[in-house]
Amino acid sequence: MALRTIDPDPALVAAINAALSSLLRLPEIRRRRLGRIGVPAALSLPHNVYSLELDRLVDSAPEHALESAEPVAQRFLVVDATGVVASVEIAAANGTGLSFTEGPYDEETARMIGAAEARVDLGDAEVRVLRVSALHLMALWLHALDGQGDVLVPMNPAPLPVEPRNFYPAEELLAILSELARERRQADSRGSQADFGG
Repeated sequence: MALRTIDPDPALVAAINAALSSLLRLPEIRRRRLGRIGVPAALSLPHNVYSLELDRLVDSAPEHALESAEPVAQRFLVVDATGVVASVEIAAANGTGLSFTEGPYDEETARMIGAAEARVDLGDAEVRVLRVSALHLMALWLHALDGQGDVLVPMNPAPLPVEPRNFYPAEELLAILSELARERRQADSRGSQADFGG
């Protein structure tokens, strides 16, 4: 399959490198893996990040839930000779709100994109990431460009019973997430009632 990433605005890339240059002056950053990279940084696999709220998952049919996902950031992987070091996000709405992250989803993103590229049973797609913060889920979103249907690949770790690294038809995973969202909302509701003596 052929995967399409976004074409980053050169001004955004310049802003990222300026922020990274300032960050690297901090002693606590220099002791971390991110602190050992150079500027300008090698930024890889730029993609849009979408957020899906719990209420939208509960209130939408699985086949329509992705339509409710909102773009919240552009994300890049920061790489060096050893591989993925971190990720950087910059708010999609206005180009501000830049943040660097070192965590399991950084390398996992590159790993899942590599796995997707090796699949011959999938059509061409745009690389996106879907975040459902309330369920602690982050998934590679392969947005189909040829009408074959979107695919979601949950990154590891993922909430049970979701299988990390499994290539789900979008509706199938969203049906599972919708049920988890209902359970979460019911649990939150019971907790609220208990707080108020209900």
